[in-house]
Amino acid sequence: MIEYTSSTFWDFAYQTIDECKKYLEQLTSLNTAEGWEASWNLTVDLGVIQSQLFGYYGKLIPNDTQESQEYLIYYLTDLVNTFDTEKQLAARALLAKISLLSGAYDAAIQECQYILNTNAFVLDPQALNNLESKEVIWGGYKDNFGNPGGDYIHPVLLREVYLMAAIAYSQTGREMEVTEVKNILNEAFSIEGAEWKDYINLLQGTGSAYPYYRLLNIPIEQTGFNPNKHFYLPIPQTALDTYPGMKQNSGY
Repeated sequence: MIEYTSSTFWDFAYQTIDECKKYLEQLTSLNTAEGWEASWNLTVDLGVIQSQLFGYYGKLIPNDTQESQEYLIYYLTDLVNTFDTEKQLAARALLAKISLLSGAYDAAIQECQYILNTNAFVLDPQALNNLESKEVIWGGYKDNFGNPGGDYIHPVLLREVYLMAAIAYSQTGREMEVTEVKNILNEAFSIEGAEWKDYINLLQGTGSAYPYYRLLNIPIEQTGFNPNKHFYLPIPQTALDTYPGMKQNSGY
């Protein structure tokens, strides 16, 4: 069923991206303060969706892997340089994620530490049930899909920034920093032990957990899961036919 699920997810995501772009044109044409504010929110939303797609598939339309990375890093860097306050921090968190997934660990650490040093957010075990939680870097969407976790979908939470920092520290051999970060999450969420999958589980309900299993090479406990291919979702055949530069992910 993974091919069917993947195609549905892919089509819905790109349909949403197309709708976002239409709304952006309408909002910017208004040339009002309210229109600009709404358009800025949409640009961050676009960054969230594209970051999720990159995490699930390792590429974006119309390019393959390396070009996808470069495009998304450029897009998010532009947002960081354009915005201030919460939008900039959200863009930095997304940039940290793309850097981490691309193997640029020092860059990921830099972005994560920038966010953590602001002390602008607070870890909150009830964040997914709280619209106004102080842990939310970007979110506030009502969950109408029955996802695990809570009543709201917050795609970017402070807990993910801590997790990204811990992984990046681990990948660069800085185990002391890894332990410090894990201890902070242990205390906030009453985690016993130090298994990576326990920290990934904190992201259930945000849509962000899946890529971290691949990054840490942790098999997903699901019937039929094959780590040789299922860490990436398959590119739908319609996308491969439409964009000749796209290549199918390994194993499909």
